[in-house]
Amino acid sequence: LVPPRLGPFVVSLVVFVICGLLGNPATLQSFLEEWLMDDIVSLLSMTRWSVQMSFVYIFHDLDPEPMDGATSTKLKLYESLYLKRQLGSMGLWSSAAAAL
Repeated sequence: LVPPRLGPFVVSLVVFVICGLLGNPATLQSFLEEWLMDDIVSLLSMTRWSVQMSFVYIFHDLDPEPMDGATSTKLKLYESLYLKRQLGSMGLWSSAAAAL
């Protein structure tokens, strides 16, 4: 597929795309709007699920209070991403744990 000397570089690129770009909360909304991309991102990106686990813990246990409008907007975006997506009837935390 690739020469062995390029293996570490190619693996780094693949991991960057799968974990960094697909699981980035700033771009995740656009991926999750279409069912095919939603399935691809949900299957490939571990960041998508690990960030959801962290957000669910922080949101429910620490009850964050936004300090300004920008932070409040980000919190609402993250709520729409991470508090509405789960696998079947498993619940938010269990869905993320099962996917990982």
